[in-house]
Amino acid sequence: MKFSPRIISFFGWLFVLFLGKTLRIEARGEENVKKLRKKGEEVIYTFWHGRMFLPTYHLRSQGIYALVSKHRDGEYLARILNHLGSRTIRGSTSHGGGRALLLMARKLKEGFDGAFAPDGPRGPIYKAKSGIIRLAQRTQIPIIPLSSNAYRKKVYLNNWSRFILPRFFSRGLIIYGEPITVPPKASQKIIKEKTEELEKALNRLTQEADNYF
Repeated sequence: MKFSPRIISFFGWLFVLFLGKTLRIEARGEENVKKLRKKGEEVIYTFWHGRMFLPTYHLRSQGIYALVSKHRDGEYLARILNHLGSRTIRGSTSHGGGRALLLMARKLKEGFDGAFAPDGPRGPIYKAKSGIIRLAQRTQIPIIPLSSNAYRKKVYLNNWSRFILPRFFSRGLIIYGEPITVPPKASQKIIKEKTEELEKALNRLTQEADNYF
């Protein structure tokens, strides 16, 4: 029997919600976001594709716009995010990326936050692409890198992203890094340097989260 994406995503949302409510999540570095909030600024959250579960749950119900690929898996993810109170824009660096980034820029300028996995939708793992840097350049909104880990978890080694799914009643950790800004008239050289800066920041936070447990 075949089930529609709507039904599968509904049960996926229930699973995420139920699992999330059993977790004990510690968030570090949230002051990096609070400082920007005091200045009335929006943010672009960014995290590795395989580390998205905890941030997705932790940042639910905030109306954040997330960039989600047009692949079939992206359809399920988009619907689950919508159930969790986030909004989605469909596209990626390989399919519909230009239009998706323009739409994302528009929403950010309207006062919404954004979320982005810079190694998606197909990797390579832990390698940042420049799309998010160009988005920050266009909107002049700072990027907040973050990473996460869980004490007890399932790591899907058969998935390119090595997706981490916490186990029920586990401890979880989310670490927010310092904001990364991009000059409005950044050259190609600066775009490349900022992409490398973001990649290093995400990998440093990931290592810190892994060492914690």
